[in-house]
Amino acid sequence: MNGRKVVCNPLKLEHDKFTMDLIDLEQKFQTSRAKLLILCNPHNPVGRVWNSSELQELLNLAYKYEVLVLSDEIHSDIIYKGVKFNSVASLNGGRNHIAIIGSPAKTFGMHSIANGFLYTENEEVFAKIHNRVEAMYLHHGNAISAYATIAAYKKGGEWVDELIEYLAETITWIHAYLETELPQITYFKPEGTYQIWLDFSALNLSSEELTELIFGRAKVGLAPGAWFGKGSEQFMRINIASPRKVIQDAFYALKREIVFLQL
Repeated sequence: MNGRKVVCNPLKLEHDKFTMDLIDLEQKFQTSRAKLLILCNPHNPVGRVWNSSELQELLNLAYKYEVLVLSDEIHSDIIYKGVKFNSVASLNGGRNHIAIIGSPAKTFGMHSIANGFLYTENEEVFAKIHNRVEAMYLHHGNAISAYATIAAYKKGGEWVDELIEYLAETITWIHAYLETELPQITYFKPEGTYQIWLDFSALNLSSEELTELIFGRAKVGLAPGAWFGKGSEQFMRINIASPRKVIQDAFYALKREIVFLQL
C-alpha cells in the first residue's frame, strides 16, 4: 500500500539450523537498489537469536550498499538459557543508521495497548520518522497505556523470569513428545521468542491436505507457513504462550489425526 517493492531474502536451513543467506542478500543489494532492510531479531517464526558475527556481516553489507536497517527486536526479552541477545545498537557504533523497534506487548502480554518505541542514533533518520509519525497523529498515547508500560518495565522482571522458565519447560515437553510420539514432525528448538516452527513435509501432504488436517480435523489453530513467504507451505508456527495443558492437548489432537491418516 506504500508503493514499495518487496525483495525477499530467504533463510537457509543448514544442519537443522536456520542461517542468513548473505551471498543472496548481497546479490539483491547489487541488483535491486534496496533502500531498507527489515531484520527480525529474535527471528519470528524460526526462533533464531542472531549472534554478533552474523549481525556484523549483515551490517557491513548494509553499510556498503547504503541500506537502512530496521531491526525488529520486539521479542528480545524472551531469550533462553545459554543464548545471548545482541542488539544491532551495540554494533558498528550506529554508523549503519540503525533503527530499533520494540514494545511491551510480547514480553508482558500487553497486546491490547497501542504502545511501542523506535530508537536510532542517526538524527536525520530520527527527524524523518518523527515527522511521519506526527503527520499520522500517532505520536501520542493515552495515560493508562503509558503507566502500564512503566509499571511493566519497572516491576515485571520477576514475572518475566518465571515466564521464560515456564516456556522453556514447555519446549522441553514438546521436544520429548515429538521425538517419541510424532517423529513425522520436524521441530526447530527456538533460541528466543515463544513461537515454534514445525515442519510437516514428511507427511507428504499437499498444502491443501495439510490445511485440512490441521484446521479441519485436528482443529488446532496454528499459523500457516504460507503467511511467512513462498516455500514455507509445509511449515506451521505454534504460539506456546499458553497454559501447558492447552499446548499438550493441541499435540495430542495432532497425533490422533496423523495416526488416523496413516492407517
